[in-house]
Amino acid sequence: MRFLVPVLVAGMFAAFATALATTPARGGSPRQLATAPACKSGSVPARIGGVRVCLRVGMKCRARYEPGYNKKGFHCANGRLRKRAPQTPPATPPPPPQALAGRYSFTTTQCAAPPLCNIGTVEVLPGGQSWTNFAMPYSAQCTPPHPYHDVLTTQRDMSFPLGPSLTFAVGGSVTGNNVTLTADINGRFDTAGGISGTFDLHISANDRAGTHYECDTGQQSFSGKLR
Repeated sequence: MRFLVPVLVAGMFAAFATALATTPARGGSPRQLATAPACKSGSVPARIGGVRVCLRVGMKCRARYEPGYNKKGFHCANGRLRKRAPQTPPATPPPPPQALAGRYSFTTTQCAAPPLCNIGTVEVLPGGQSWTNFAMPYSAQCTPPHPYHDVLTTQRDMSFPLGPSLTFAVGGSVTGNNVTLTADINGRFDTAGGISGTFDLHISANDRAGTHYECDTGQQSFSGKLR
């Protein structure tokens, strides 16, 4: 027990000394005890260029410290501080238009008797921003004279995006089975369930006897609606 007392006393003395070290002595230097004065009403405290200042309208300023002034709502103009104009947030753009999702059917200007026409179809996918499974029957006039009838289709279940105005296009050439098809199709959906567009197809083909044909649909149009 007699060895424990000095340890306790030493511990208490160390804590007491620590408390004294953190307590300012009375009668100390005013400079040591003084705290930085608060900014007057109408001014804003800031640290500019590493120096604590009170910013106010009309005081001198330097352009190189503009970012610091801006953070406090000021702007340096012609060497004097001005209130920074409030920043208007950018307007939220309206959502893009959407086509009604579902299966559309349409007829073309090649249809002479609407009740008996072959019907074209296309599907708009959920979300109204893409389409798939386009199928359009057509007829072409050939040289030498020969009837040509077929159905133009896109690859099954492959989806394609719509343009900003709900437009779409199918263009280019594809070759197979001695036939080269060149297509130029432009269409558009509306937001009320309608579809319309134009097409112009050219076919270059050889039959089994080796006769070569050049066939064209000419400029045609199509229109329809959501089923």
